[in-house]
Amino acid sequence: MAKVNQTAVDNTVPEDEIISDDLRVVLLTINFCYICQFIDVIGTATNIVNIICFIKQGFRDTVNISLFALSVADLICLLALLLNNILLNPLIYDLPFFPFDPFEIVYITAFWPHVVFARISACITAFISTERCLCVAFPLK
Repeated sequence: MAKVNQTAVDNTVPEDEIISDDLRVVLLTINFCYICQFIDVIGTATNIVNIICFIKQGFRDTVNISLFALSVADLICLLALLLNNILLNPLIYDLPFFPFDPFEIVYITAFWPHVVFARISACITAFISTERCLCVAFPLK
C-alpha cells in the first residue's frame, strides 16, 4: 500500500537570533529612555494642571469630584510608569554599584502600582460614562 499523505516539516528552531543582543539593548534604551519618558512627562504635567484646575473650581459638582479622582489616579499611574522606565533601562544593568537586580525591585514598586491605578482609572472612567449616560437617558428625574 502506498503512503500518499506523508509530509516532512523541520520543526527545529534556527540557531540564529532574530535580532542581536546589541540591537535589543539599543531598542530598549530608545523605547524606555526617550519615547516612553517623553510621553510620561507630558502626561504627568497635564494631570498636574488638571488637578490644579479642579481644585480651583471646587468640589460642589459630582463631575468635578469624579474627574479630579481620575486625574489623581492617572498621575499615580504615570509616576509608577516613570519609575518603571528608569529601572528597566538596559544601561542600568551594567552598573556595578547596584546591590540588587532592577527587575526584582521594579515588579513590586512599579508594575503593581501601575496596574492597580490603571484599573482604578478604568473604573472611574466607567463610572463617569455611566453617570453621563444616565443624565441623558433620564433628564431631571
